[in-house]
Amino acid sequence: MELIFFCVASNGVTNTDPATPHYNSCILSDLTMPTQNHHIEEALGDSRSLRDGIILLKVWLHQRQLDVV
Repeated sequence: MELIFFCVASNGVTNTDPATPHYNSCILSDLTMPTQNHHIEEALGDSRSLRDGIILLKVWLHQRQLDVV
């Protein structure tokens, strides 16, 4: 059984390409993000230094253009 996703472009043309592992991974990531964020907030708690470290890491990755998926 081949899974497909359905997409309607802005010009009204439909696209039924086979689902790819990358597409499936993106959908799964979008679906699980709220739950993951909640767990991360609980784990970090009020640890200010850990939050500052994560922010510093995100800035460092962005400066080197390594934050692009």
